[in-house]
Amino acid sequence: MKSRKLLVAAAFSCLALTASTAHAGWYSLTPPVDPFKLVVDDAAAISRWLNRGSFDSARDCEDADQHEYEVTKRMEANMDRREQQDALKAKNGDKAAKERVDFRAKMHAEAEAQDPGHFECGLTYTGDQIDHDSGFVPRLCVTSDDPRLREGR
Repeated sequence: MKSRKLLVAAAFSCLALTASTAHAGWYSLTPPVDPFKLVVDDAAAISRWLNRGSFDSARDCEDADQHEYEVTKRMEANMDRREQQDALKAKNGDKAAKERVDFRAKMHAEAEAQDPGHFECGLTYTGDQIDHDSGFVPRLCVTSDDPRLREGR
């Protein structure tokens, strides 16, 4: 009788564990970033990372992260293309384009004066918990019950 109760208790424990795992959500996390030094602290405990969104499945989380990465890369490409178009227009006498080119050059020079090498270095990472891309702060998808979320708090 005692072994039967243990078996039933073990079965309910397994069912409860399966149910809690099945209902666990997913978080899309980004490591802390120092925007002035362009340092991504991916060596920080996962519990210190920022929650950028909650999802029902790992697939939804990864799809959202991939979508944001693609959107960011398209925006960067569009900005580069606009800068190139403005430079060509300015060279051909377009005053508005010349003003935009001059404004960007001024802003770049001011930023460079405050932080030499600012535009050449891209992002710097402190750890190796995620893949690195010098122009994008990547995300990490974890289950909402990931024990690392409670570490270091």
